[in-house]
Amino acid sequence: MRRLHRDLLLIINLISVYLIFASSSEPIISKIDSPFMYKVFVNSLSGNSIIFNLSMGILVSSIFYFIVVYLPERQKIKDIQPQLEQHISGVITRTWSLVSDVIKYSGKNLELDELTVDEFREACLLVNPKTITQNFHNNGVNSFQKHFGYACANNWNFILSNINDVMHFLPYVDTGIVKILNEIRSSSLSHTIGSLSEIDKLKNSDMSAWSPCIYKIYTLGVKLEKYYIKHVNKEFKHPFWG
Repeated sequence: MRRLHRDLLLIINLISVYLIFASSSEPIISKIDSPFMYKVFVNSLSGNSIIFNLSMGILVSSIFYFIVVYLPERQKIKDIQPQLEQHISGVITRTWSLVSDVIKYSGKNLELDELTVDEFREACLLVNPKTITQNFHNNGVNSFQKHFGYACANNWNFILSNINDVMHFLPYVDTGIVKILNEIRSSSLSHTIGSLSEIDKLKNSDMSAWSPCIYKIYTLGVKLEKYYIKHVNKEFKHPFWG
């Protein structure tokens, strides 16, 4: 979107520059030797003070915007880029982790970057989160064990935390990125993750009920990565494989 605005602004200014010369009454224009150029710049617009003043106003305003707004904003975007990319990487990593951990515990040999919704559901049917325990740390001091449903909720919390950190950089974040992050934050998993974190209190013996929600997050993570590479940083490396 930012690039579209820049291209549009460039076109408007090029037109304004032409109109300034074409509507100018300065004698230098009439001394052009080329017949073609003479017809282009000396025509019915010549001497039109309204067009000249409007075009000059647009050009001066654009120069002022470039110096006072665009250059400082560009520097701010450059300054925050490392922190922004760190949080984007965090979102992508955790969305992929939600899926990869399920596949790991299912014992199925699936290609993560070519995963289908049916394949993931089959993997979820083979995973009982109540019987899988993982170690966690509380403020880096105390350790405790929780079931796999809690681990999934923990990944989701990290996703939300990184999204919130990205939003702190508004309005210097690409609007396309903001849209995808909001899709992730408002996805159906946000409403069902609470029950998964307390699955030990439920009768579910597998993760099939959460399969569509988690798979949707995974696809949005893929979408976020592709958009980021295309519109922000073509050198971006997938953090999950790093």
